[in-house]
Amino acid sequence: MQSRTDNRHMQILQGMVFMNQYSNERKYLQEKAYNMGRIFHFLGLTHLAIPHYEEALCQPSAKYQGIRKARPIEDVYMWPVDNMYKDEDDEDDETDLKRESAHNLQNIYLTSGNFALAQILLVKYCSV
Repeated sequence: MQSRTDNRHMQILQGMVFMNQYSNERKYLQEKAYNMGRIFHFLGLTHLAIPHYEEALCQPSAKYQGIRKARPIEDVYMWPVDNMYKDEDDEDDETDLKRESAHNLQNIYLTSGNFALAQILLVKYCSV
């Protein structure tokens, strides 16, 4: 964030209030989790972004919300990859934010030096 403001903290606080209102109004859980992770990631608060990105990886997409259950958080980093959650419909799902969440999460792990978790996320969620 640039420091061309008189009160940077006030702007961040206003942005967080806006995101809280947005989060209360949206019904898509994966979208909410991804966007909350994204705002924390943008602010450099990666320790707060990680749980939101992980939640986005566990939630069904907007297309399947209410049809599929959320996966347990332990499955995010499970290796080797178990295809029991993979459906052929996922390839055509434009509302799914798993790839974006995994990409952002692996960027956090790469910059922190955790190459093993970064590789698991890329292979599991971003491979074609």
